[in-house]
Amino acid sequence: MTIINVFVNHTLTKIFDTSFPFSYFLFMSALLYLDFKSARSFRLSKENLVQSQDISLDKEKEISYESIANSVDGCKELILVGPDQEKVSFRKWLLKHHQDLNKKLIAIVNVPEVDDKMLQSFRVKYFR
Repeated sequence: MTIINVFVNHTLTKIFDTSFPFSYFLFMSALLYLDFKSARSFRLSKENLVQSQDISLDKEKEISYESIANSVDGCKELILVGPDQEKVSFRKWLLKHHQDLNKKLIAIVNVPEVDDKMLQSFRVKYFR
């Protein structure tokens, strides 16, 4: 069973429908929050904010970075956000290993943490 968290008007709605079309997630914009211990990827559409995945970073960053890149695969635009240098390290890794995803990167922003209000403002400010 597929569980998808969708934020509509700042209200979390869980969709448990396994027939929910995966193509809905393709070509959406993505925001990726990175700090030194974890990553959170968010898919954003014109109408909804969709939290897609939380990923823990371990000592083998190569494996973690691959999981992070896979969590936003298929997006048309990407923003990296976070409080420390981890997002810069991930960008360098993207340049070497996922140039197609790196080309979709439109901003790198320093923020202490991500909440619903910030997601909404990023969606309005950056994404078409």
